[in-house]
Amino acid sequence: MKRLIVIVMTFALILTAGSAMAADSTDVDVTANVQGNCRFTNAGNGTLDFGTLDPTAAVDVTGVSITGVTYRCTLNASVSIDDGDGLNDGAEGLGHHMWYNDGTTDYYIPYSITGLPLSGTGVGGSTDVTLSGVTGGVLATDYQDEPAGSYVDTLTLDISP
Repeated sequence: MKRLIVIVMTFALILTAGSAMAADSTDVDVTANVQGNCRFTNAGNGTLDFGTLDPTAAVDVTGVSITGVTYRCTLNASVSIDDGDGLNDGAEGLGHHMWYNDGTTDYYIPYSITGLPLSGTGVGGSTDVTLSGVTGGVLATDYQDEPAGSYVDTLTLDISP
């Protein structure tokens, strides 16, 4: 029993001596800055598919949604998404154009985008948000006299911050 008391007393002495040896102390400020940022998270490209256009029917194609685009933003960040042009912008004047080449001649069909610019508030960096409310359209008068072929463009979307 004496031995146990000696061991306990020795440990108590060591513990109190350790704190008594500290001659001074200081504070250390710990900081971090969470960056306000947004990123597109879709693995591939989104799609704006106007389908098959029939020049003999001459029907306006409107309200076609851009699909397959997701993004993430820092919580409460002010989000802005806009189209930053397509590969064929400026062809035959201003605006968005799909392009086709028959081997000798370039052909263009203009299209419109509605719903951009888009703004909102970030919901957090771990949450994917699906782009919605952005649509495109093609007027019948813009494709009814164009040759058959596969018309393409690549529209670039920009996100900030």
